[in-house]
Amino acid sequence: VRELDISAGKVSSPEGGTLRQVYVPLRIESRVEGVLVVGTRTNDEPPTAEERQLLLAFANQLAIAVQRDRLAEQQARSRAIEESDRLKTALVSSVSHELKTPLAAIKASATSLLADGASPDIDARRELAESIDRETDRLTKLVANLLDISRLESGALQPHLEVTSFTDVIADVLDRMDPILRDRRVQVNLPDTLPPTPLDFVLMSQVVTNLLDNAVRYSPPDAAISISAEVAREQLR
Repeated sequence: VRELDISAGKVSSPEGGTLRQVYVPLRIESRVEGVLVVGTRTNDEPPTAEERQLLLAFANQLAIAVQRDRLAEQQARSRAIEESDRLKTALVSSVSHELKTPLAAIKASATSLLADGASPDIDARRELAESIDRETDRLTKLVANLLDISRLESGALQPHLEVTSFTDVIADVLDRMDPILRDRRVQVNLPDTLPPTPLDFVLMSQVVTNLLDNAVRYSPPDAAISISAEVAREQLR
């Protein structure tokens, strides 16, 4: 900030009369990022040389604070972008592996059914057909999840919030996943005082479904799966 940047003017006072205002631009490198405005009574003398130097010192400190805040914001944004890229890379790697599993099972079952020396046994053929059907459903769900992720990132998929009981969400998910969870111990701890919450029933159900599906596939068969919820700091957790 240079001393010649300081200017003055007069404005109406809310209490009546006018105020003398002194304007000191906040410069960051060659850009003006703001203005320090100091108001005094009109009957006061214009700022002295010492006061002008004090204003310049304040303006310099404010400019430095603004610059630090901006740099911190840029660094936070860069870290968020890096983390997003890292998660995307991990997601692509994970999904690539997940897609190969049902595709390999479908291919193996179809090849067995089409083989020249395939067993005429009805039960064996039914088992292969059921494997194809099951793995096709799994593949369809994976592709649907990928499409939902793309739509969320592009902003095309907007949550439709409605005041809903989270208990109803859990009950619906457990009912649909009963064939998968039948042999697992599922512990549900939802307090009766849990209040209705604004949420997207379909998207939240999908989130819980994905979590339970991962719990089933990546934990020991004898491990219990626990579902709990609470309100903490006005948030449902």
